[in-house]
Amino acid sequence: MKAADVMADIVDRLIIEIESGAQQWRMPWNTATGLPHNAVTGNAYRGANILALWLEAITSGYTSSGWATYKQWQSIDAQVRKGETGTRLIRWVEKKRNDDTADASTTNDDDQTGTRLVPVAFSVFNLAQCDTATSTVTVQLAPRHEGNFAHFFDAVPAVIRWGTGHPCYLPERDEIRMPEWEAFTTTAAGHATLAHELGHWTGHASRLDRDLTGRFGDDSYAIEELIAEMSAAFTCAEVGIVPAIRDDHAPYLAHWLRVLKAEPRHLWSVASSAQAATDHLAIYSTPTATRQRVA
Repeated sequence: MKAADVMADIVDRLIIEIESGAQQWRMPWNTATGLPHNAVTGNAYRGANILALWLEAITSGYTSSGWATYKQWQSIDAQVRKGETGTRLIRWVEKKRNDDTADASTTNDDDQTGTRLVPVAFSVFNLAQCDTATSTVTVQLAPRHEGNFAHFFDAVPAVIRWGTGHPCYLPERDEIRMPEWEAFTTTAAGHATLAHELGHWTGHASRLDRDLTGRFGDDSYAIEELIAEMSAAFTCAEVGIVPAIRDDHAPYLAHWLRVLKAEPRHLWSVASSAQAATDHLAIYSTPTATRQRVA
C-alpha cells in the first residue's frame, strides 16, 4: 500500500471514530490505553502514528501498548501468528530533491538543504498478535512520567490563575485561567483539562509560535483547538492518566470533521504540532532532554 493510501486510511478511520462518539462528545483517544511504543526498543511512537495505533487498538480490542515490526518480534523470539494483518504506519525519510519516486502531494520540501521528506509506509504488529506466551516476552516501556504527573505539570512555568471561571488560555496576557480545583470530579480530569490549556500555551510567540489569532468559526481556530485537544491526549498518555471527556468541545466536533474531510492532510500537520506541544511541556520535567523517539 502506498504511503498516501495509508495516510488517507488513517484519516478515514479517525473520522468514523469521531462521528461514532460525537453524541457523547467523545474523541477516540478517550478510550485509548497507554502510550504506544516499540516493544523491542522501548521508543515511543509519535504524532499521527499514535492515532493510528490507538484506532487499531480500539477496533481490535488490544490492551497492550507494545508494537513492533515482524522482524523485530522475531529478534526476541516472538512469532507473529499466521494470518495476522499488520497496522500500517508512516515514517518520513530524507530524499534528494531530484529523486522523482515520491508523490508530490505527500512530500515536504526543504529548499535550503536540497532535500525533502518522503512518507514511507511500514507495518507493525501488536503483542496480542504474537503466538507466544506474553510471559516469555520482555516488553520494554517507553520513557514516561507515569505515576508522577503532578511533578510533570508543576514543572511547567506557565502563569495559571485558579478560580477564575471557565478553562481558557489568553494569548494576549500569556496566562491560563482555570476554575477552582474542586470543580473537577477527579484529579485526572483536572490535569487533563490543564493539559489542553497548556497545549495552547505552547503556541505563544515566545515558544512554538503558532497562529493563535483565529476566532470561533474560523478553520484556523478549529485547527488550534484540535492541536490542543490532541496534545492533551498525548500528554495524558505520557503521564498515565485518562483524557477527560469535555462537553464544551461539542461545538467543535462538526467543524473538526469538516476540516478533516475537506483536507485530510491537515491531520499530519495537526498531529505534528500536537506532538511538538507535548514535547515542549516535557522538556521542563526532563532536564537531560534524552526522550527517545521513533516514527
